[in-house]
Amino acid sequence: MIINASDAMAPKGGELFVKISNEVFQKPHEYHIYNSHETILPGEYILIEVTDTGCGIENENLSKIFDHYFTTKKNFKNSGSGVGLSIVYGAIRQSEGYIVVKSKVNEGTSFKILLPKIKELPKEIIEKQEQTKTSLEPNKKIKQNKKKSKHSDQLSFDFDIDNEEEKPVFKASSLAIAEQSGIRVLLIEDNDDIRFLAEKIISNLGYEVVACECAEDAHEIIKKDKNFTLMLSDVMMPGMSGLDFLKIIRKEIKNIKVIIMSGYSEGLINEEETENENLKIISKPFSVAELSSKIKELLNQ
Repeated sequence: MIINASDAMAPKGGELFVKISNEVFQKPHEYHIYNSHETILPGEYILIEVTDTGCGIENENLSKIFDHYFTTKKNFKNSGSGVGLSIVYGAIRQSEGYIVVKSKVNEGTSFKILLPKIKELPKEIIEKQEQTKTSLEPNKKIKQNKKKSKHSDQLSFDFDIDNEEEKPVFKASSLAIAEQSGIRVLLIEDNDDIRFLAEKIISNLGYEVVACECAEDAHEIIKKDKNFTLMLSDVMMPGMSGLDFLKIIRKEIKNIKVIIMSGYSEGLINEEETENENLKIISKPFSVAELSSKIKELLNQ
Protein backbone atom coordinates (compact mmCIF):
# COMPACT_ATOMS: atom_id res chain seq x y z
CA MET A 1 0.00 0.00 0.00
CA ILE A 2 2.85 2.37 0.78
CA ILE A 3 4.51 1.48 -2.53
CA ASN A 4 1.22 2.23 -4.30
CA ALA A 5 1.02 5.56 -2.47
CA SER A 6 4.59 6.39 -3.51
CA ASP A 7 3.80 5.59 -7.14
CA ALA A 8 0.64 7.71 -6.97
CA MET A 9 2.73 10.73 -5.94
CA ALA A 10 5.40 10.26 -8.61
CA PRO A 11 7.18 12.11 -10.09
CA LYS A 12 6.46 15.34 -8.18
CA GLY A 13 6.28 13.78 -4.73
CA GLY A 14 3.87 14.56 -1.93
CA GLU A 15 3.01 13.63 1.63
CA LEU A 16 2.34 10.17 3.04
CA PHE A 17 0.65 9.67 6.39
CA VAL A 18 0.55 6.38 8.31
CA LYS A 19 -1.43 6.29 11.53
CA ILE A 20 -2.10 3.39 13.90
CA SER A 21 -4.64 3.64 16.71
CA ASN A 22 -7.13 1.67 18.80
CA GLU A 23 -10.78 1.65 17.83
CA VAL A 24 -13.77 0.28 19.73
CA PHE A 25 -17.21 -0.37 18.22
CA GLN A 26 -19.94 -0.75 20.80
CA LYS A 27 -22.56 -1.63 18.20
CA PRO A 28 -22.63 -2.78 14.54
CA HIS A 29 -21.41 -0.14 12.10
CA GLU A 30 -22.34 -0.16 8.41
CA TYR A 31 -19.96 0.97 5.69
CA HIS A 32 -19.87 0.94 1.91
CA ILE A 33 -17.39 -1.09 -0.14
CA TYR A 34 -17.58 -2.18 -3.76
CA ASN A 35 -21.26 -1.97 -4.71
CA SER A 36 -22.59 -3.28 -1.42
CA HIS A 37 -22.82 -2.44 2.25
CA GLU A 38 -20.96 -4.38 4.91
CA THR A 39 -21.28 -4.37 8.67
CA ILE A 40 -18.41 -4.01 11.13
CA LEU A 41 -19.15 -6.19 14.13
CA PRO A 42 -18.85 -4.77 17.67
CA GLY A 43 -15.46 -5.23 19.31
CA GLU A 44 -11.95 -3.88 19.74
CA TYR A 45 -9.86 -3.21 16.64
CA ILE A 46 -6.49 -1.86 15.53
CA LEU A 47 -7.04 0.92 12.99
CA ILE A 48 -4.32 1.43 10.36
CA GLU A 49 -4.67 4.47 8.11
CA VAL A 50 -2.53 5.04 5.00
CA THR A 51 -3.15 8.38 3.28
CA ASP A 52 -1.32 10.01 0.38
CA THR A 53 -1.60 13.29 -1.52
CA GLY A 54 -1.17 11.64 -4.92
CA CYS A 55 -3.15 11.50 -8.14
CA GLY A 56 -6.16 9.75 -6.61
CA ILE A 57 -8.33 7.00 -8.07
CA GLU A 58 -11.19 7.65 -10.46
CA ASN A 59 -14.65 6.63 -9.26
CA GLU A 60 -15.10 3.98 -11.95
CA ASN A 61 -11.92 2.24 -10.75
CA LEU A 62 -12.65 2.28 -7.02
CA SER A 63 -14.85 -0.81 -7.28
CA LYS A 64 -12.07 -2.70 -9.13
CA ILE A 65 -8.90 -1.96 -7.15
CA PHE A 66 -9.14 -5.16 -5.07
CA ASP A 67 -9.78 -7.37 -8.11
CA HIS A 68 -7.03 -9.81 -9.12
CA TYR A 69 -4.74 -8.44 -11.84
CA PHE A 70 -6.38 -5.00 -11.94
CA THR A 71 -3.84 -2.18 -12.05
CA THR A 72 -3.91 1.52 -12.84
CA LYS A 73 -0.10 1.62 -13.21
CA LYS A 74 0.29 0.34 -16.77
CA ASN A 75 2.37 3.37 -17.74
CA PHE A 76 4.85 2.98 -14.89
CA LYS A 77 8.27 1.57 -15.77
CA ASN A 78 8.05 -1.03 -12.99
CA SER A 79 4.29 -1.45 -12.94
CA GLY A 80 3.01 -4.29 -10.82
CA SER A 81 1.01 -7.34 -11.78
CA GLY A 82 -2.19 -6.09 -10.16
CA VAL A 83 -2.22 -8.66 -7.36
CA GLY A 84 -0.88 -6.46 -4.54
CA LEU A 85 -4.15 -4.96 -3.28
CA SER A 86 -6.02 -8.22 -3.86
CA ILE A 87 -3.54 -9.89 -1.48
CA VAL A 88 -4.06 -7.08 1.04
CA TYR A 89 -7.84 -7.43 0.78
CA GLY A 90 -7.72 -11.22 1.06
CA ALA A 91 -5.39 -11.18 4.06
CA ILE A 92 -7.57 -8.64 5.86
CA ARG A 93 -10.77 -10.58 5.23
CA GLN A 94 -9.06 -13.82 6.25
CA SER A 95 -8.20 -12.10 9.53
CA GLU A 96 -11.87 -11.08 9.93
CA GLY A 97 -10.94 -7.46 9.36
CA TYR A 98 -12.26 -4.68 7.16
CA ILE A 99 -10.85 -2.18 4.66
CA VAL A 100 -12.36 1.10 3.46
CA VAL A 101 -10.97 3.35 0.73
CA LYS A 102 -11.79 6.96 -0.10
CA SER A 103 -10.20 8.84 -2.97
CA LYS A 104 -10.45 12.07 -4.92
CA VAL A 105 -8.73 12.65 -8.24
CA ASN A 106 -5.74 15.02 -7.99
CA GLU A 107 -6.10 15.20 -4.19
CA GLY A 108 -5.18 11.77 -2.87
CA THR A 109 -6.31 8.45 -1.46
CA SER A 110 -6.94 7.15 2.04
CA PHE A 111 -7.13 3.51 3.11
CA LYS A 112 -8.46 2.53 6.53
CA ILE A 113 -7.87 -1.00 7.77
CA LEU A 114 -9.53 -2.48 10.83
CA LEU A 115 -8.02 -5.63 12.31
CA PRO A 116 -9.60 -7.32 15.35
CA LYS A 117 -7.46 -7.23 18.48
CA ILE A 118 -6.57 -10.57 20.02
CA LYS A 119 -5.65 -11.01 23.67
CA GLU A 120 -3.73 -14.22 23.13
CA LEU A 121 -2.45 -16.16 20.14
CA PRO A 122 -4.53 -19.13 18.95
CA LYS A 123 -3.12 -22.52 19.93
CA GLU A 124 -2.36 -23.52 16.33
CA ILE A 125 -0.23 -20.39 15.78
CA ILE A 126 1.74 -21.00 18.97
CA GLU A 127 2.35 -24.61 17.92
CA LYS A 128 3.50 -23.47 14.46
CA GLN A 129 5.91 -20.95 16.01
CA GLU A 130 7.37 -23.63 18.26
CA GLN A 131 7.71 -26.00 15.31
CA THR A 132 9.55 -23.31 13.34
CA LYS A 133 11.91 -22.59 16.25
CA THR A 134 12.83 -26.24 16.71
CA SER A 135 13.11 -26.83 12.97
CA LEU A 136 15.57 -24.00 12.42
CA GLU A 137 18.20 -24.12 15.13
CA PRO A 138 21.48 -22.43 14.19
CA ASN A 139 24.42 -24.53 15.43
CA LYS A 140 26.91 -21.70 15.60
CA LYS A 141 27.35 -18.10 14.55
CA ILE A 142 27.62 -17.89 10.80
CA LYS A 143 29.79 -15.41 8.98
CA GLN A 144 28.28 -14.61 5.60
CA ASN A 145 30.66 -13.56 2.86
CA LYS A 146 28.53 -12.24 0.03
CA LYS A 147 30.06 -12.35 -3.41
CA LYS A 148 28.83 -11.89 -6.92
CA SER A 149 28.09 -15.07 -8.84
CA LYS A 150 28.13 -15.62 -12.57
CA HIS A 151 24.66 -14.05 -12.75
CA SER A 152 25.00 -10.28 -12.37
CA ASP A 153 22.38 -9.73 -9.67
CA GLN A 154 22.67 -13.10 -7.97
CA LEU A 155 24.39 -13.55 -4.63
CA SER A 156 26.16 -16.67 -3.47
CA PHE A 157 27.39 -17.36 0.05
CA ASP A 158 30.49 -18.84 1.68
CA PHE A 159 30.25 -19.96 5.30
CA ASP A 160 32.70 -20.02 8.17
CA ILE A 161 31.26 -21.94 11.12
CA ASP A 162 32.95 -21.22 14.45
CA ASN A 163 33.29 -24.85 15.47
CA GLU A 164 36.05 -27.43 15.42
CA GLU A 165 33.75 -29.95 13.78
CA GLU A 166 31.83 -28.81 10.72
CA LYS A 167 28.08 -29.21 11.12
CA PRO A 168 25.11 -28.30 8.93
CA VAL A 169 24.06 -24.66 9.29
CA PHE A 170 20.50 -25.73 10.14
CA LYS A 171 19.24 -28.89 11.76
CA ALA A 172 16.45 -30.50 9.78
CA SER A 173 14.77 -31.98 12.87
CA SER A 174 14.02 -35.64 12.28
CA LEU A 175 14.32 -35.24 8.51
CA ALA A 176 17.15 -37.29 7.08
CA ILE A 177 19.57 -35.43 4.84
CA ALA A 178 19.21 -37.06 1.46
CA GLU A 179 22.14 -38.01 -0.69
CA GLN A 180 22.71 -35.91 -3.79
CA SER A 181 19.85 -36.88 -6.08
CA GLY A 182 20.66 -35.14 -9.34
CA ILE A 183 17.43 -33.14 -9.02
CA ARG A 184 17.90 -29.42 -9.72
CA VAL A 185 15.72 -26.68 -8.24
CA LEU A 186 15.31 -23.11 -9.50
CA LEU A 187 14.67 -20.80 -6.52
CA ILE A 188 13.30 -17.27 -7.02
CA GLU A 189 12.91 -15.02 -3.96
CA ASP A 190 13.68 -11.31 -3.61
CA ASN A 191 14.03 -11.40 0.19
CA ASP A 192 17.66 -12.23 1.03
CA ASP A 193 16.87 -13.97 4.33
CA ILE A 194 14.10 -16.18 2.94
CA ARG A 195 16.14 -17.01 -0.17
CA PHE A 196 19.13 -18.00 1.95
CA LEU A 197 16.98 -20.13 4.27
CA ALA A 198 15.12 -21.88 1.44
CA GLU A 199 18.41 -22.54 -0.36
CA LYS A 200 19.86 -24.24 2.73
CA ILE A 201 16.73 -26.33 3.29
CA ILE A 202 16.70 -27.55 -0.31
CA SER A 203 20.45 -28.25 -0.32
CA ASN A 204 20.20 -30.22 2.93
CA LEU A 205 17.49 -32.36 1.33
CA GLY A 206 20.03 -33.37 -1.29
CA TYR A 207 18.94 -31.24 -4.22
CA GLU A 208 21.06 -28.85 -6.28
CA VAL A 209 19.83 -25.25 -6.08
CA VAL A 210 20.23 -22.33 -8.46
CA ALA A 211 18.96 -19.22 -6.65
CA CYS A 212 18.16 -15.74 -7.92
CA GLU A 213 16.27 -12.72 -6.63
CA CYS A 214 13.88 -11.87 -9.48
CA ALA A 215 11.94 -13.45 -12.33
CA GLU A 216 13.96 -11.56 -14.94
CA ASP A 217 17.18 -13.22 -13.72
CA ALA A 218 15.42 -16.59 -13.64
CA HIS A 219 14.33 -16.09 -17.25
CA GLU A 220 17.93 -15.47 -18.31
CA ILE A 221 19.00 -18.62 -16.46
CA ILE A 222 16.47 -20.92 -18.17
CA LYS A 223 17.34 -19.50 -21.58
CA LYS A 224 20.79 -21.06 -21.12
CA ASP A 225 19.89 -24.02 -18.92
CA LYS A 226 16.56 -25.85 -18.91
CA ASN A 227 17.69 -28.78 -16.77
CA PHE A 228 15.38 -28.09 -13.81
CA THR A 229 12.88 -30.46 -12.20
CA LEU A 230 11.32 -28.01 -9.74
CA MET A 231 10.81 -24.26 -9.40
CA LEU A 232 10.22 -22.61 -6.02
CA SER A 233 9.07 -19.01 -6.48
CA ASP A 234 7.69 -16.09 -4.51
CA VAL A 235 4.49 -14.43 -5.79
CA MET A 236 5.23 -10.75 -5.21
CA MET A 237 8.59 -9.54 -6.52
CA PRO A 238 9.93 -6.35 -8.09
CA GLY A 239 9.23 -6.31 -11.82
CA MET A 240 7.68 -9.52 -13.09
CA SER A 241 5.58 -11.43 -10.55
CA GLY A 242 5.98 -15.11 -9.82
CA LEU A 243 2.60 -15.79 -11.44
CA ASP A 244 3.63 -14.04 -14.65
CA PHE A 245 6.88 -16.02 -14.76
CA LEU A 246 4.92 -19.22 -14.16
CA LYS A 247 3.32 -18.75 -17.60
CA ILE A 248 6.76 -18.32 -19.19
CA ILE A 249 8.45 -21.31 -17.58
CA ARG A 250 5.50 -23.57 -18.42
CA LYS A 251 6.30 -22.87 -22.09
CA GLU A 252 10.07 -23.25 -21.69
CA ILE A 253 10.05 -26.36 -19.44
CA LYS A 254 6.67 -28.01 -19.95
CA ASN A 255 6.76 -30.65 -17.21
CA ILE A 256 8.46 -28.59 -14.50
CA LYS A 257 6.96 -28.91 -11.04
CA VAL A 258 6.23 -25.63 -9.24
CA ILE A 259 5.84 -24.47 -5.64
CA ILE A 260 4.52 -20.93 -5.17
CA MET A 261 5.41 -19.16 -1.89
CA SER A 262 3.11 -16.43 -0.62
CA GLY A 263 1.94 -14.72 2.52
CA TYR A 264 -1.55 -14.91 1.03
CA SER A 265 -2.19 -16.64 -2.29
CA GLU A 266 -5.71 -18.05 -2.07
CA GLY A 267 -7.63 -17.06 -5.20
CA LEU A 268 -4.58 -15.69 -7.02
CA ILE A 269 -3.97 -18.87 -9.01
CA ASN A 270 -6.49 -19.43 -11.78
CA GLU A 271 -8.67 -22.54 -11.80
CA GLU A 272 -6.67 -24.24 -14.56
CA GLU A 273 -3.45 -23.96 -12.56
CA THR A 274 -4.99 -25.08 -9.25
CA GLU A 275 -6.07 -28.29 -10.99
CA ASN A 276 -2.53 -28.82 -12.28
CA GLU A 277 -0.99 -31.66 -10.28
CA ASN A 278 2.47 -30.16 -10.85
CA LEU A 279 1.73 -27.05 -8.77
CA LYS A 280 1.59 -26.57 -5.00
CA ILE A 281 1.23 -23.46 -2.81
CA ILE A 282 3.05 -22.93 0.48
CA SER A 283 2.24 -20.11 2.91
CA LYS A 284 4.91 -17.98 4.56
CA PRO A 285 6.30 -18.40 7.13
CA PHE A 286 7.02 -22.09 6.62
CA SER A 287 9.09 -24.60 8.55
CA VAL A 288 11.71 -27.02 7.27
CA ALA A 289 9.18 -29.84 7.59
CA GLU A 290 6.49 -27.99 5.65
CA LEU A 291 8.73 -27.09 2.71
CA SER A 292 10.28 -30.56 2.66
CA SER A 293 6.85 -32.16 2.61
CA LYS A 294 5.70 -30.01 -0.34
CA ILE A 295 8.85 -30.79 -2.32
CA LYS A 296 8.66 -34.54 -1.67
CA GLU A 297 4.93 -34.59 -2.44
CA LEU A 298 5.52 -33.01 -5.85
CA LEU A 299 8.59 -35.04 -6.76
CA ASN A 300 6.92 -38.33 -5.82
CA GLN A 301 3.93 -37.76 -8.09
